[in-house]
Amino acid sequence: MKKIPVLIIIFLLFLTIVSIKAQEEVITWQKRYGGSDGDGADSIQQTEDGGYIVAGSSNSIDIPGVKNNGPTDCYILKLDSKGNIIWQKMYGGNGVDWAYSVLQTKDGGYIVAGVSDSKDIPGLQNKGNFDYYILKLDPKGNIQWQKMYGGSGNEEYKCSIQQTEDGGYILAGTSDSKDIPKVNNNGKYDYYILKLDVNGNIIWQKMYGGREDDEVYSVQQTKDGGYILAGDTESKDIPGLKNNGLFDIYIIKLDSKGNIQWQKLYGGSDNDGARSILQDKDGEYIVGGWSFSGNLSGIKNKGNDDYYILKLDSKGNIIWQKMYGGGGYDAVNSISQTNDESYIVAGFSNSWEIPGVKYIGDYDYYILKLDSKGNIIWHNKYGEGLEDYPHSIQQTKDGGYIVAGEFGVASGNDLSYDIGIVKVDSHGNLGK
Repeated sequence: MKKIPVLIIIFLLFLTIVSIKAQEEVITWQKRYGGSDGDGADSIQQTEDGGYIVAGSSNSIDIPGVKNNGPTDCYILKLDSKGNIIWQKMYGGNGVDWAYSVLQTKDGGYIVAGVSDSKDIPGLQNKGNFDYYILKLDPKGNIQWQKMYGGSGNEEYKCSIQQTEDGGYILAGTSDSKDIPKVNNNGKYDYYILKLDVNGNIIWQKMYGGREDDEVYSVQQTKDGGYILAGDTESKDIPGLKNNGLFDIYIIKLDSKGNIQWQKLYGGSDNDGARSILQDKDGEYIVGGWSFSGNLSGIKNKGNDDYYILKLDSKGNIIWQKMYGGGGYDAVNSISQTNDESYIVAGFSNSWEIPGVKYIGDYDYYILKLDSKGNIIWHNKYGEGLEDYPHSIQQTKDGGYIVAGEFGVASGNDLSYDIGIVKVDSHGNLGK
């Protein structure tokens, strides 16, 4: 019998140790954050140091070391990889301030997008009711600059911000203001898109839509330097488009100057909406939303609202579309592409009969891992038994996933919320 060389044995032992260590480094946890009043998170991103930046809002006045400025403030938390708080701060004024979107910027700081109706934020003028409220923070959460955008009407819906290749930003929101300079409002609420430079100055701003309500929730810069937008519309008069029912999913592809390259509607005879869009590594698009329609070609609605996922080619043509969920209400809030070119989807569900998935409470975090064709690889529910709503999901550096939203908490006869964050491994396991 031949002897195995000692160096080969050492090498194999080294590979085994490295493999075990890599498995041990996949961290899972589930935590709450906030105070005794209502708190929630709408956006989370893993930072370069392996921790996380979280954006949301808080009504609480008793969070240790944090000063509340008004009834509701923007609430930003910096966490380490295990969910421990490194710093947490509130921003805003004497009114209602909500943070909906956050990301780490190229300089190591953070950009935060939200809304505000506060009239007393130093150096800022609120032009109407709610305006869009953008903050640029340094790595410690100190304000480098802050600005408001909008008109005398309302910019009150959720907004989305991304840093662009030139170091500036693209901001997508919704507005019914009729007096924004050089911007034409088409009806009620319109898509309101702003291209900003690195200091928050407006390069261009435009509105899109028809006579009825048009609401945008997601924006991403595309590989050609343009932008892709996703939301929904009930307008029946957008040129070249046919509304299929009540609200339809409304996707717009823009060039770098904000000119429309193509726009399309998707859905059936009832309500359909999109909450998240991204461009794939292959240059196509994946859209996450919900549908109440029962007449979509080749798709069966399983209950009330279902998860509705569409894969589109570069021109907006449908490659495939699928629904997921059960007999209750199921709606997607966030979708991301994973390193293996699959998709991870986060939304909420109160369906109790989804095969292979444990029902936890009234509404649960419902997470699906899909392959490139939309087939389920795994799916699972998370939460703490009351009403739990996730809003943001992202794959982490260790191959797992981070999800942020809010967990319900009983408060006397009422229901309040804490920020609820879940970190799972690559198979959706939460651990002990």
